[in-house]
Formats: sequence, structure tokens, C-alpha cells
Amino acid sequence: MARRLPALGALRAFEATARLGSVTRAAAELGRTHGAVSRQIRQLQETLNAELFERVGTGIRPTELGVAFQRDVAAGFDAIEAGVDTLRRALERNKVTVASSPSFAMRWLAPRLRSFYAEHPHVTVQLTMLSHVEDPPPPDLDILITWDSLSRSFEGRVDAAPLADAGYALVCAPQATLDISGDRVRAAARIDHPMMPHAWPAWSAETGMMVEADEVLSFPHGYLIVEAAAAGRGVALLERRLVADDLAEGRLIAPCGWIERPGGLVAICPPDRRRIASVRTFLDWLIAEAAKE
Repeated sequence: MARRLPALGALRAFEATARLGSVTRAAAELGRTHGAVSRQIRQLQETLNAELFERVGTGIRPTELGVAFQRDVAAGFDAIEAGVDTLRRALERNKVTVASSPSFAMRWLAPRLRSFYAEHPHVTVQLTMLSHVEDPPPPDLDILITWDSLSRSFEGRVDAAPLADAGYALVCAPQATLDISGDRVRAAARIDHPMMPHAWPAWSAETGMMVEADEVLSFPHGYLIVEAAAAGRGVALLERRLVADDLAEGRLIAPCGWIERPGGLVAICPPDRRRIASVRTFLDWLIAEAAKE
């Protein structure tokens, strides 16, 4: 059965005028002219064959019938507004906000997102770049991916989901001049990441080797460190996913081998976010994608 309702615009004009006690204020709230709101109220009264307002001095106020009708119309608008909010929240929950370092995003995550969208076309991934791991992570994030387990521990954290093992190596250009003698590596320069000050000491502790360099260079992003190392500027310490292509192409070598960190690639995801279907879907995909390697 078709609904027998007045025009929605007329109902909005009536409700705002009755609530605010002024056509002028209602027009300002609705973004309409005074004349347009007055015409809509007049048309509504004609449609309903009812007097909803009465004049008081130079203004108007709702009649007793108008007061009762305004309560019903406002309740209807409240229900519509609540329904719209529910729909918006449902749509937003099909969006997953993911953060990682720019280097990891460009070299590993972004190239693989096509396969995620192929499997889950109704989930949108909003990718954010963070140059370092913030602890705690920003509250607007659903998932933070980090490979920085060489310089920090995520063991025992309830918000940390291991994705895969991580591998770290000293890398340099094939033409770089290195003097490797026992537990000493002599290089012209060592390339550091300013947000990972503990990485080199952790590598030395695990390998028993020390890097001696005449110069220390610093770059704020992993991909800049990769390019500097490939250009022969010095030795760098990087996770294998950031240099896999460069090693395969011969732009970089790993002369001292690799150290492994089981579960070192980690997704930071608060437990309450994991209960959200779209977040759980993306996290499961991440684990499966990392396991392919």
C-alpha cells in the first residue's frame, strides 16, 4: 500500500519552524529563503486541511494541534536520522584503516592489495603511512603493520598478531668496498634509520659482529636507505621484504648472511577491532599472504 505522506520538504519546514518558533530561524537552518519556508508551511496546512500555526504579535507559534503534530514529525525524523547513522556506520565498517612504513607499503603491501580486492571487493582499505611505530598506535587505526621487531619486542602483547618470520641482513652494493675480518666489518659509511636507533646494536648482539665506519649517514625512510645502499653510499641493515627485488636483480648483496626473527613481521590490532568482520577479514588475508613466503 502506497504511503499517504505530505512532501518531505514541507514536513521539514514545519518541524523546524515549530521547534525554533520562527520562520526566519527555520529558513536559516534549512538553507532556504523565508518565502520558500512560508510557502511550504502554507501548502502543508492546505494538504492536511489543518491550522498548525497561529499569529502572535508579529510572529507565529504552533497551535495545540501543531504542537502535537510537531512531536510526531520530530520522532519520525529522529528515527530516520538513527537509521541513516546506522547505515553509515555499517558502510564505514567495510573500510579498514591500515598503517605501515612507506617503504613496506610500497615494496610489499601495495603490490599485493589487488589480490585482496579480488577476493573481497566490498572491503575498502585505507592505507596510511607511518615512518615509525607509535606506541600506543593512533586510535583511528585498525591495523598497524611493523617489521621493527629487531629493535623492539612484541612478545606477550595482546594486540600483536604475528604474520610471518622476519629476516635482517647487512646489505650493500656489489661494488662496495668492505673489509670483513672475523667479527669486524669495515665500511666507508653506515646508513642509519633515525627512528630505529636500536637496530644495529641488536644485529651486533645476535651476530657477534661490529660495523666500523668512517661516516654515519641517516635517512628517514627505508626506501631512501635502500637506494643509498644500492648507489654504493654505505652498508645498511634492512628486512628482507624491503630488498627482495634488489637482491634478486643484483643491485644489493648480503655478505654477512641473515638473522631470523620468528614472528618478526607483526600486525598490531587491538582485540576489540578484531571482532569487526572487515578488520578480521583483512587480518586473515595478511596472515595468509605473508605465509606464502
